[in-house]
Amino acid sequence: MPSAMRNAGVQKERQYTFPILLDHFELAWNIQLLEKTGQPKPTTLPAMLAHGGKNANRTIWPMIAAGADDRILLGFIGSISESIFGLDRWKAIQRQAAEKTPDNLVQSPELTEVLDNLAEWRRNKFLHPEWFRMTQQDVIQFMENDNALFVGMFLSDHRQVPIKTIEKFESTFFPASSIQRTRSFTVPVILVMQPNKERTQKSALDFAAYLVQDAVQSKIAGRTGLAPTNSQCEAPDKQASEVRLWAASSANLLPSFSSALYTDPTDKKKLAQLIREYLESR
Repeated sequence: MPSAMRNAGVQKERQYTFPILLDHFELAWNIQLLEKTGQPKPTTLPAMLAHGGKNANRTIWPMIAAGADDRILLGFIGSISESIFGLDRWKAIQRQAAEKTPDNLVQSPELTEVLDNLAEWRRNKFLHPEWFRMTQQDVIQFMENDNALFVGMFLSDHRQVPIKTIEKFESTFFPASSIQRTRSFTVPVILVMQPNKERTQKSALDFAAYLVQDAVQSKIAGRTGLAPTNSQCEAPDKQASEVRLWAASSANLLPSFSSALYTDPTDKKKLAQLIREYLESR
């Protein structure tokens, strides 16, 4: 298991948990629509914006996301925070959340600058004007009818799209402003943890070790569609294999903002609501 994955379970140099499966917030694109732009897949944010501009018309939107879902909305914003401004900005927003209520966090410069970028994308018609009200079913319908060039979603949501529709798309990580920059991708990790900190329980450790064996990893990755962490295990498909490679190359595996900022479900819901209000007001 690469160090970037193992470190997801480390706190203060102690390994409390270790990962067994990897999710990922991805940038998916319609293969045929991108081919019409005459450009390869985007490797930088400027390229992604340029590709979108070449394919915008009354029926095709450059980018959409199911922002009506709080989990996807916050996952998208967290991924964009890192891709545009880098890991330091992502961590700064997380620190602000530890000190501030959702009402105050949405007014903090660290977060508002990220939201202002998304508001500008919306004004420029790169992002669909209703993206933060779109459900996952809305997104699937846009994908099915070839009405979206780019889609932001989790790998776990990618797995819920009907096969005939998702076959039209390929995916990658969200590009940054420069290809030279070290990246920390939004890769939510499913971890195995022993809850009893006072005493080591052999049965719990044995079960944890069982979950990362090749055959078991193949089975649970195949059933969930997520990426296995065992580098010796065959991934269920290309998407899962690529997520594992991206995770291995990442400086850090970042959780989604939906779990990194607040633990109280009420705070998460409130933050998502305030973000939608902010975006609409801009």
